[in-house]
Amino acid sequence: MYTKADDAFELQWRDWPGDPLITRHRSELGLLPPGAVQGAKQGS
Repeated sequence: MYTKADDAFELQWRDWPGDPLITRHRSELGLLPPGAVQGAKQGS
C-alpha cells in the first residue's frame, strides 16, 4: 500500500503482485481488526 496526494492509496493484491496497482480514496477503504480473517476461516 502506498499513499498518494488527497487521501488516495495505491493498493496491491497480496496473492497477485503482478497485477497493476489500484487507487482508492480513503473513504472507499474499510479496516478489519487484527485476526478477523483468521477467525472467519475457522468458522467456515
